[in-house]
Amino acid sequence: MIETQKFGRLRVLVITNLAILLLEFVFGISINIAPLASSPSNFSMNGFIKTLVQVGGLTLFHISTGLVLGILSIVIMILSLRTGVRRLQLLGSLAFLAILLVGIMGLLFVASGFRNQNFVFGIIPLFVLAVVFYAFLYFSLKPVSQGSTS
Repeated sequence: MIETQKFGRLRVLVITNLAILLLEFVFGISINIAPLASSPSNFSMNGFIKTLVQVGGLTLFHISTGLVLGILSIVIMILSLRTGVRRLQLLGSLAFLAILLVGIMGLLFVASGFRNQNFVFGIIPLFVLAVVFYAFLYFSLKPVSQGSTS
């Protein structure tokens, strides 16, 4: 019963992360098609914040949601590692790695002044991988019915 409760919490977190990923997708597409341009930042915190302030609220919301997504990904990875189930450990870790790399690509895109589309093309496959890993993780957490004979 304890194992089911632990997996139940993990399932809820994975579904939450998938929902946040959907929001990130919608806002990310909106940002990507918007005519954003600023001067490239110098990779300092001040330059980065200045770039974000120049482009406005939607980008700030997207980044804030991304931070929540990153934190939740860390929690999911830790809980997956604690299960002791190798498949869950692998999927939770790979999903976190994909989210981490998406975040790095996003930061580099902002630092380029929203000009280097190569970073966006790096985000797309990593985003898809994150969704796939979280979907596999979710379905790996589904309880198997005990009385089934098929």
